[in-house]
Parts: sequence; structure tokens; C-alpha cells
Amino acid sequence: VEGWRLANYGAAGAMFSTADDLQRWDAALLGHRVLGPAATRTMFSVVEGTGFVNLGSFAYRPQGFGEPAPEFIDREGAIGAYQMEKVLVPEKGYSVIVLSNSAQADIFAPFQGKGMMLDLRAALGRYW
Repeated sequence: VEGWRLANYGAAGAMFSTADDLQRWDAALLGHRVLGPAATRTMFSVVEGTGFVNLGSFAYRPQGFGEPAPEFIDREGAIGAYQMEKVLVPEKGYSVIVLSNSAQADIFAPFQGKGMMLDLRAALGRYW
């Protein structure tokens, strides 16, 4: 058994949540109940010279779906066997959240053209 303490991860992941709570947080962000519209745009804007990094997550448009994809605001994380992938889609007004308790789940890295989020995007097609 791996010897680690969740408290050692601090703000990098020492939190507990549910998909429902994360969805409520995302809805509050997208509805400007956490930050105003200008601050939200700043938070989601790519930091110049970083490629696709913004303040705390990644911003990009996934490729390969035959039409201009909406912008994804992507945040992912893992500690031990627990993984989380969360994509906000501000242009559409929603988010998609995947939680896993398996270190082998391939849910990460849609910005690299792989992972469960792109599989969901492909399956949902025009609804995404």
C-alpha cells in the first residue's frame, strides 16, 4: 500500500467533492455568481506565451470533429487511484465531469487528442 497522506497535497488536491458539487461550482462560474463576466473571461483566457494554459486550467478547441469545436476549459487531477477530469464549455453553458477511482482509467488529456472526454465529444456529436 502506497504510504501517502492526502493532507500533504494541500491546494493541489486535498479536497473531497462529488460530481454534483463540481457541477454546481461550474454552473456558478458560468453564471457569473462567483466572478463577474470580465473576471471570468480573464480566468479562462490563455496566458500569453503558454500555448493553452490559463489561470488554473487549460483552454483549447479540440480538433478532428469536422466543424469548429467549442472552447474547452479543462482541469484534471489525480492522487493515487483517484482521478478527475472536468471540462467547462462556456459557449454552450455547461460542463462535463468524470470521476474515477481507478488509476488505469484513461480520462485525461483531451488537449493531447486522447482520453474519455474526446470519446464523449465524438459520441454526443452535435449535442456537444
